[in-house]
Amino acid sequence: MPNAPGFKAWWNKLCTIVSASSGYPDRALTWVCKVERDSGYKVFNGSEGFGSLDIKFAVALKQICLKVLTRRVTVLEETWVDNHGAQFKGIQILVLLLQWFQESEKDYDFLNITHLNQLELNNGDIEAFLDKWEEILHQMRKTHPKDELLHLFRIQMRKSEKFKIHFMEFERLREDHPRKTYKYIFALAKRCCLQRRRDDVSAQYRSQSSPPANRGLAAKPGSGNQTGICYDW
Repeated sequence: MPNAPGFKAWWNKLCTIVSASSGYPDRALTWVCKVERDSGYKVFNGSEGFGSLDIKFAVALKQICLKVLTRRVTVLEETWVDNHGAQFKGIQILVLLLQWFQESEKDYDFLNITHLNQLELNNGDIEAFLDKWEEILHQMRKTHPKDELLHLFRIQMRKSEKFKIHFMEFERLREDHPRKTYKYIFALAKRCCLQRRRDDVSAQYRSQSSPPANRGLAAKPGSGNQTGICYDW
């Protein structure tokens, strides 16, 4: 998903991709270009002959949306399905995305590096911190030097116990090492969050499939006691 300075280039690329993805490129380009920043998503309740492309478009847009926008899309999508019994279209998600950019321009036109500097990692919640960090970056008009972003990001990441091992490994890299970059440590933090989610899911499965407490106890012959490892499983 683009930031504010890169939006125009992103929009042009998106229109080109949509056009190239259809067997009728000129019609597809006209279709997607009907969306404007003051459009309403309810108006675009049909796919105009691009049903398959529209659904694929919806899947692709959902994958790039920031979480704050994904939550909005999810709520409206569920309401739309309940009220109309039809899928929420990709073209409708595009309308919401453009509206979000328009709101961001009005509300966050003043965002700069100071707002990143004021952002704090609270309660060790790396995932929430990354969500807010990305949101601010996408709403900033000016792209700041990577060295400056790296400095601010390191200040917050060193506070996290969950990220401590990864951070120490990163800090041990020489300053001229190709991985001693903002891009690398940011990706490292993302992977750390992903791994923790996987670990949580695995822990849930393990707790659901735990054996009975008396596993391993042999049943006593002739006692009528039918408990034991053979009977528990």
